[in-house]
Amino acid sequence: MDKRNHIKCIIILTFLFFTNLILATPVQGVAMPKPDETENIPVVISNKTIEEQIVQLSKNKWQWIEKRQTDSLNILFHIDLISLAPGVRMDKAGYIDVIKNDISKYSEANILETEIQLMDDVSVLHTKVVFTQVERKIFMSVTEIYKKHKNSWQLIRLQVQPAD
Repeated sequence: MDKRNHIKCIIILTFLFFTNLILATPVQGVAMPKPDETENIPVVISNKTIEEQIVQLSKNKWQWIEKRQTDSLNILFHIDLISLAPGVRMDKAGYIDVIKNDISKYSEANILETEIQLMDDVSVLHTKVVFTQVERKIFMSVTEIYKKHKNSWQLIRLQVQPAD
């Protein structure tokens, strides 16, 4: 394998590892599955601000990815979801497939910064996160775009890139 392909493989693997993080614990005010249900159908309880709901929904998304709760992710992900990482572009079906089949995990994730912007029925969430895998730290910038559909928020774009 030449150096260029080796670097592409490392980038792809970094993205795949990234998708398996636990960043959240359940709280009221966000869509999330009940632990004892066999079907993971999100429930929406609106005691939080929209900003808090979006941030928590993002954290729950990482938990669902970690636990491969693809039923919940299928509801969260918009039909036209685009997931981007350096050198990688996936649609909803491709991303769900990666989640179902990936076995890699990070040992720790720490959110360093979070910024959210709301515009009517669209929310843009920017997060800077450091991920630890074994003894290696990877700093990533994550941009998530959510669109309100009926009474719930759906993820329409997920972009991961190395942090500045």
